[in-house]
Formats: sequence, C-alpha cells, structure tokens
Amino acid sequence: MVSKKINLMELIDKHPETGYVLSSEGLGCAGCHASANETVEEGAKAHGKTNEEIKDLMNKINQRIKLFNTLEKIQFSEKAISELKERLNKSKMKYVRIFPSYGGFDFDTTMKILEKDIMVNKEPKIIVNKKLERFLRGITIDFNENDFIAKRKEIKE
Repeated sequence: MVSKKINLMELIDKHPETGYVLSSEGLGCAGCHASANETVEEGAKAHGKTNEEIKDLMNKINQRIKLFNTLEKIQFSEKAISELKERLNKSKMKYVRIFPSYGGFDFDTTMKILEKDIMVNKEPKIIVNKKLERFLRGITIDFNENDFIAKRKEIKE
C-alpha cells in the first residue's frame, strides 16, 4: 500500500497504472512539473480536494495497484512468438525489446539489456522496461498477417 505522503513522480514511476486514477480524479500529475516535488496529498489539495476526497483517492490508488499486482504477466500467442523469432533471426540480434510507441507499443531487436529491463519471455528472449511491463499485465499479444494485436482480459475493478 502507498500512503498520501508518497511523491507523485515516485508513485507514477513505480505504479504507472495509477495515472488512470489520478487523471480520472482531475489530477493530470503525469505531465505536471510539480509532480517532482509534491506528494499525492499536496497535489490533491492544490486541486481543491478535501481530506475525505483524498482518503477516497488513496483507496482508489491502492485498489488499482492491488489489481495490477494480481494480473497475469504479458502472454504471447504462438503466432506472435513465431513472428518475433523470425524478426530476431533476421536481425541477428539477441533480444526483442517491447517499447512504447504512439499510444501503444512496438517491437525492436537489440543486443543489450538496459538497467531497468526485465525478461518477459525466454524463447525468444523478450525484454521490456519494468514500468511498461506493469501496463502490459493482463494482455495477450497475438499476430495476424500484418500486425501485432494486444487484447486485455476484462479488468474488474
């Protein structure tokens, strides 16, 4: 559980899924320069939230974190795995990297793992930044003849 005293930027960095809760409550913290220096409580008060509203906000934030902690890790269909293996073999690289791209994500090949990367699949070796991995929980990646398709199981909050 996180408290209202957590720094906004730290919250968003560790639990990017909470950005949805913050924005739905009128706090556009992810894009605000003040998030580097404010706690959730300070940011909420700056937006006119009462102590009771802040308590409710923290409940929603912690519920969202708990939900994402229980979601399955990203899954890949056989077609997606086949396509990624083919791309990896053609590139002569060692890893497939998932990266954010224009409101979604994409794949590239690389020779190295960055400090904040984690492995999400062993064959082929697929890596992703820890922060993006949280967004991808509960998602299955498939491939049709042209593109990758992400499908998330229904999230019940």
